[in-house]
Amino acid sequence: MTDGYQLGQNVGNDLKSYDNLTFRVYPSGDSEYSFYDDVNGGEMRDISVSEDFANEKVSVDLPAMADETTMQVFSTEPTSVTIDGADVAKADTLDAFNEATTGYYYDTVQNLTYVKAAAKDAKQAIVLNGVNHAPYEAEFGHLTNVTTASDHAGYTGTGL
Repeated sequence: MTDGYQLGQNVGNDLKSYDNLTFRVYPSGDSEYSFYDDVNGGEMRDISVSEDFANEKVSVDLPAMADETTMQVFSTEPTSVTIDGADVAKADTLDAFNEATTGYYYDTVQNLTYVKAAAKDAKQAIVLNGVNHAPYEAEFGHLTNVTTASDHAGYTGTGL
């Protein structure tokens, strides 16, 4: 993928700034991720995620961040997204999303909801409403000698 959202790039030990600080989230129950923010004061920061697909909701608690931050949440397309209780605008294209200060964009190919939060010196609560598990494919299960149940929601592909 282009447009600055490539994961796994070489960071090295000389990181002085973030071009586009991005975290990818695969919601499953309650989880937390800690990262060392050596660009902004050398502090440990925690991102908390709470998945509640029964109520069609995923919540992400983003710590105080000195830089604009993008979350990529693996889910179905949300009906709405809020940051600290306020609705954020949906961008129709990735280019429009990239130009916005805050907002969200849904990538139908990768099943990712991009949510951009502005820099803020306090924790921010991001909520995706109307979401469920993103569909997944199982076409290549046979390559690892496994079978795949096809009688559940979200299943696509043959599993053969």
